[in-house]
This record gives sequence, C-alpha cells and structure tokens, in this order.
Amino acid sequence: MYHFIVEEKELRTTNRKSAVSGKSALLRVYPIVHAILQPARFLLFGLRRKDTLNLPDEPCLILANHTSFFDPLIIIALSKKPVTFVAGEHLYRNPVIRWFLSKKMNAISYTKGRQDTKAIYELMKKIRGGQTVCLFGEGNITYDGATTPLPTTVGKLVKVLNRTTVTVQIQGAYMMQPRWSSGFHGGRVQCHVKEVYAPHQFDDLSPKQITRLLNRDLYTEEPAPGGDSRGAYRCSAKGIWHILYSCPVCGKLQTIASKRRSIWCTQCGAAGTWTKYGKIESTDFSFQTLYEWSRWEKTHIRQLAEEIGDIRISSPDVRLMQLLPDHELKIIAQGALSMTRDALCCGAFQFSLKDIVQMDTRNKGVLLFSTRNGDYYEINSARKYPGLLYKTMFEQLR
Repeated sequence: MYHFIVEEKELRTTNRKSAVSGKSALLRVYPIVHAILQPARFLLFGLRRKDTLNLPDEPCLILANHTSFFDPLIIIALSKKPVTFVAGEHLYRNPVIRWFLSKKMNAISYTKGRQDTKAIYELMKKIRGGQTVCLFGEGNITYDGATTPLPTTVGKLVKVLNRTTVTVQIQGAYMMQPRWSSGFHGGRVQCHVKEVYAPHQFDDLSPKQITRLLNRDLYTEEPAPGGDSRGAYRCSAKGIWHILYSCPVCGKLQTIASKRRSIWCTQCGAAGTWTKYGKIESTDFSFQTLYEWSRWEKTHIRQLAEEIGDIRISSPDVRLMQLLPDHELKIIAQGALSMTRDALCCGAFQFSLKDIVQMDTRNKGVLLFSTRNGDYYEINSARKYPGLLYKTMFEQLR
C-alpha cells in the first residue's frame, strides 16, 4: 500500500495552528457521532452492550482489518476515545462529506492507486500531535472475506513512528454487505482489541518481522473455515461477478453470471448455489468459498499470460477520467477499455503498463491508476465492468 520510508527530518515542518484546530473540532464532534451510532451498534451491527474498545490513554496508531464499508462506524460506535481515520480520496469528492471529514472529523485523505506519502506524513503528524489515528493497512476492503496481508511498508511506518500501536480485529461485518454485493443485510459483528504494543517492543524487530506480527493479529476469514457460528445471512449472489470473473470449469474470463442465489457460467453452463451461510454448493464448481475461488483466479490469470502470447481482456462503454486538484474529475475519453500484456487502452488513450506505477480499485470495482509522470486516472462505466480483473491482470503481468 505505502511504498515509502518517512525520514525523521520531514516531521519538523508542521502547521501547528491547523493541527490544534483540527484536534479541537474532533474533540467537540466525536462524542456526538459516537452517541448517534449507539442505536446502530445494536440494531444494524448486532453488537452487544458489553462490547467496547478499550484503547490506551496515550495517542496511538490503530491498525484494523478492513472487512466492510461500515468498519469506521463500528470503531466509532465502540470507542469513547476520539479516533480519526485515513479515508479514501474519493469520499472527498462530495463537498458535504469533504467538509465533515476534513473540518469536523480531522480525517486524512489517501489516494488509492498512488504513492501518497503526504497522507502518511499527515498521519504521523497527527499522532505526534496527540491524536489517535486508525489506519486500515490493507488499503482496501477485502473482496473475498479474507484479510489481505499488510505490505512491509506498514512495518516501516510503525518502526519510524515509534508510538503505541494497537491491533483491532473485526469479524462478522463482511457478510453484512460484501464489497461486490448490493444492499445492506444486517450483521452479527465482533470487534475487539487484539494486542497493544508499546514502542520498545519493536526495538529489536525489523520492519518485516513487525509486519508478520501485525498480520498474525489481524488475519480473519469469513465465513470461517468449517462453518460460521454467527448463523445465516440474507446476502444474495447479485454482483458476485465482480469477484468471480473466471470460470474454474472452462477457464473462460468474464462469463460468470448470477441471479438471487444462483451462479452459473454463460459459456459452459456450469452452475452452483450461493448459500445463506456464505458458501458455494455445486457439483460443477470445485470451490466452496470465495476465498478459494479468488485465489485460484490469480493463478489462472498468470497461467493464461504465460500460455497466450496475445492475452487480452476488454469491456465496452467506459469513461476515462483524470483527477484534478480539489478532488475534481474530468472526462478525457469514452469508449472501449482493453488491456494486453503491454498496454491499457481506453478510447484514443494508450498507457504502457511499464508507465503505470500502481493500480487499485474502489467501491465494487472502479479502476484507479497512477502513471510515472504523476497523473492519476479513474475508469468507470454505467454498464459496470470487472475492475478487479484488470487490477489482477496488471499485478500478474508486472
């Protein structure tokens, strides 16, 4: 997620006036938001009255696994201590949300698909200024219900920051509304502090060792292997093609379709059922969980790239948009989207994969990427397309 090492000297130039103002606003607004979310913690998230997050008194870095769109709300509902967050840049495009996040919650804007060192500099400045900041180190909500391993750069951040670090594990939120799904289905959430690390505990550890320790604390898989004790869910299979973009029977790409709880391949006819327990029942498909299926897809894409010299994926009717200052988007091209082993093409624009620095997705699968010259782009479509497929292919080809 973060490909940088922050030097100590960069922290000496701070805007103290704005930092104090932002902290004061958070202290005033946070208790109100915390109180408003109390009914939701019981009615929507299924949390119990005794559930709470007992955070250290001192300013600290909270690292939590990212399972759903509701994770920040869950943490605020459980923590009486004011917490601010690192939030995706796309949330700041709405002027009202931008005002609330930046002026009242004192949140930090992070641009996905870009080496955003400024965001981490702001994170370190806030913690050293006396605030507690929550970072979802995965950088994105899980698609398949399993926690994505943190990059070693998170361990570097913890090492350089040299402050108390708290790991928080969230379980049960994924099936309330899987990232690929539509509609909210209620949940039975569990959220608790896993470990509290004092700075001296990392003195003799390398960033790689620290990251391994954090990954151990945060890892969770939903639904749990062997069954889910939290019971049945109402989540249907609608939108599951966002993550299941390849058929394990015929190997074709972009052929998986779904309706209600039925899943099938439009190419070979293989079919299965998405159960109320978040599992796949089928005599055709060999996978029982999204985790197993999505892990196979990555290997499959790599094999296709090795076997097929002219591998190509495409989607019709998309818009290529460039991010401008102040979170504004400008449409610069419209037309078909395609990717080969050498380039990403949209309309009349062509980007060499060698010139693309990072690629990521937001929401269900809107594609984001940045180039070596510092430009930042977003590709969206009213007809929808599997942005995760493009991201996976980019990562495997690189």
